[in-house]
Amino acid sequence: MSFFDDDDDECTVLGSKNTPKFIKNQLVNVLNVEKMASSRLPPYETRKGNGDWTVGYGHKIKKGEPYYPYGNVRSITEQQANSLFDADVKREGEDKVNSWVNVSLTQLQFDALVSMAFNAPGLCKSLVIPLVNQGKHIEAAATIKTAQSSSAPFSVYPGLKKRREKEAAIYLQGSYE
Repeated sequence: MSFFDDDDDECTVLGSKNTPKFIKNQLVNVLNVEKMASSRLPPYETRKGNGDWTVGYGHKIKKGEPYYPYGNVRSITEQQANSLFDADVKREGEDKVNSWVNVSLTQLQFDALVSMAFNAPGLCKSLVIPLVNQGKHIEAAATIKTAQSSSAPFSVYPGLKKRREKEAAIYLQGSYE
């Protein structure tokens, strides 16, 4: 259980230090993450030939879901895209950050980590979370800002560089600008 004080954007964690629980991520409301990844209502292959399919705001289509290519749903509504996004942010962002982090965070730090975990869970867990858990927040923000993978370099995905810069600014400076 935790409480959020709107005046200072701090998250006060109650209970075991090893199992922090934070309030719901505010990034969706304040930053509108959907704008970082454009909405696509028909399913599409993320990179031609790799077999990964996505729909809505980056929802990765899994076998057993009704969406093409595994099912026959060839488009979704904006409301369905929003529902998938909310569930994905909780599962792929909030829940993961809550399980990885064992120190108190501000709401804004939590939001930035949720955004990165949602977009790049491996990079977030391996590069950033160890710094966060050591209380090295300046180093964590610098790592967020430069984190890229060999399969998704800034040179190929310039929007990713902008996303990482925003996440770093949110984490360290509390700036949603």
